[in-house]
Amino acid sequence: MYENFDDFLKAAVRDFYKRSGVRKKAQFIAFAVASGESASLLIDKVKGTSLREKLIGGALGAVAVRMIVKWALGGPLGVVLSLATLGSLVAYAVTNQKEIFDNIKAYREQVSAVRREYDEIHEGFRGGAFGQSERDLMIDGLLRRFVERVEQVGESK
Repeated sequence: MYENFDDFLKAAVRDFYKRSGVRKKAQFIAFAVASGESASLLIDKVKGTSLREKLIGGALGAVAVRMIVKWALGGPLGVVLSLATLGSLVAYAVTNQKEIFDNIKAYREQVSAVRREYDEIHEGFRGGAFGQSERDLMIDGLLRRFVERVEQVGESK
């Protein structure tokens, strides 16, 4: 199933996009950024900087969102996501930075929490507490619950 947490997160981003990403662009972008390593760099870049630096940070943010979307939605879904849609997401990210950055912290907290749960399941599997089929079922359930929690974060804002 998902042999590492990175693959698990990619699946979560894809599932969130399929379920809500088109309707909830700001939440999708915030979740995609929070799922990637570049999120903390982008937030640090925007905080306490001049307008010129914020504009540069916004451009970097747009590029980062594009890279994260490409990373997360590679494969069949990436083919479906046309360049026009990707361009629309990037343009939306640039014009709605505040809303997106306001959501990133909550999504990062969810990612951290699910990382702990994911690691616990894999530790139990490696320790022989359960077999691969049980691990796969637990990971699948964790993925579903995680995507539901991520959707709720976006709705509470």
